[in-house]
Amino acid sequence: MHGIKSSMGLSTKWSGLLEHIQRLNPATQALLIQMLAFGMVLMSSCMVDLFGYPLPTFQRCALQALFAITLSCFMSMAVWWHVIHGLFPILVGLMLKYPITPAFYLYGLILTSAVYWSTFRSQVPYFPSNDQVTLPLKNLLLQQGPARVIDIGSGLGGLMMQLAQSFPRSTFSGIEIAPLPWAMSVLRSKFTRSPVKFLYGDYRHLNFGDYDVVYAYLSPVVMSAVWQKAVKEMKPGSLLISNEFNIIDMPAHMTLETNVQSSRLYVWRM
Repeated sequence: MHGIKSSMGLSTKWSGLLEHIQRLNPATQALLIQMLAFGMVLMSSCMVDLFGYPLPTFQRCALQALFAITLSCFMSMAVWWHVIHGLFPILVGLMLKYPITPAFYLYGLILTSAVYWSTFRSQVPYFPSNDQVTLPLKNLLLQQGPARVIDIGSGLGGLMMQLAQSFPRSTFSGIEIAPLPWAMSVLRSKFTRSPVKFLYGDYRHLNFGDYDVVYAYLSPVVMSAVWQKAVKEMKPGSLLISNEFNIIDMPAHMTLETNVQSSRLYVWRM
């Protein structure tokens, strides 16, 4: 009986630990998984070494990929994280096997930092909006009338510039936290003489009440926080639009289909 109680207590503690890890942001979970997988590889390598069969470096990387994918599945991470966990050790192994000039890593760091500058903090990777969402957005804005529209996470700015051409009586803005996409959107708007204004910064510092339509193509991780901000700040009759990512426990008032497979626009009217 005592053994059963101990086993149940251990199971409860393990479940609590797993729930705590799953509440961490995905980037922290990914780092923890790779660290655990690395520890498992070290243990496996030591056991194999005892039998006189040392593992080559690339095989260790492949083993790390296998452990990381398994842990990622066990922690119920999104599918794309399984792919990332599998590719990362393999790519490291290839870079160790084939000599690459150190300048390559420096240029890669600069480029990825410019594009994914604050992904760890904001939990929003770079998701460019597909052109196929433009038509349903136009139909929706026709019903809304002249409006102040902002794209929170505007990337290269193409969507807002397209809409601005069709609705000269409305005002369009975008805000982007990654420096390179923001700089390119500003240059594009100046080159094409677009009236769209692109802001550099974090959308969380905006007042949503200054806009009639807030469009977001962000990440499922942040949508609950976006909803809370919208409820607090947006005016009655204004629209919150999310591309592809729904809000848990908050059914959309309207769902618009696009020509992109499995992609929808979720619309909430305040």
